[in-house]
Amino acid sequence: MKRNLIILLFIPIFIIGVLILNSRVQSKKILSSAPTPESKKPESTLAVKPTSVESTIVPTITLTALNTTNLGSVKVDTTPPEAYILEPKNNSEFVYGTEVKIVANVTDNIKVDRVEFYAGSSDYQLIGIVRTSPYEVNWKLDSRFEHSINIPVYIKAFDTSGNRNSNIGGSITVRAKNP
Repeated sequence: MKRNLIILLFIPIFIIGVLILNSRVQSKKILSSAPTPESKKPESTLAVKPTSVESTIVPTITLTALNTTNLGSVKVDTTPPEAYILEPKNNSEFVYGTEVKIVANVTDNIKVDRVEFYAGSSDYQLIGIVRTSPYEVNWKLDSRFEHSINIPVYIKAFDTSGNRNSNIGGSITVRAKNP
């Protein structure tokens, strides 16, 4: 039993020792070599330092950038998409059981990810998701809204950076009428 335990403890220690030795050799190679004219890529080092926490090995990784002459900046997109409903017009009337075509105009400074269409009064229900232009859905005015006189419809627009516009000023109200 003790012999098996010693072997089980020896194997991870041996592997970590090889990794440390290998990373030190590679680090020295990276530190001692200059970038080739073809690559013109920044060089970096990687050092792995294992520590033990209750017999669990936790490596510490340190990255060091050596060539910082090609520093640049990154612009973060914080602009939400612009969106409003084109069709149907506010206070349009539709018969229960018919389809209502909802068309939205959505633009973004980078790229639109998706547009979500909702309907309802206090319990908004998702009626469709569209990922490409044209941003439109056909919504069947079903019995869930039978006792509603005014049915608010609104959209949420999301861009590829995760920004969203849920404060849509162009929401509409669909008036459902019985046949």
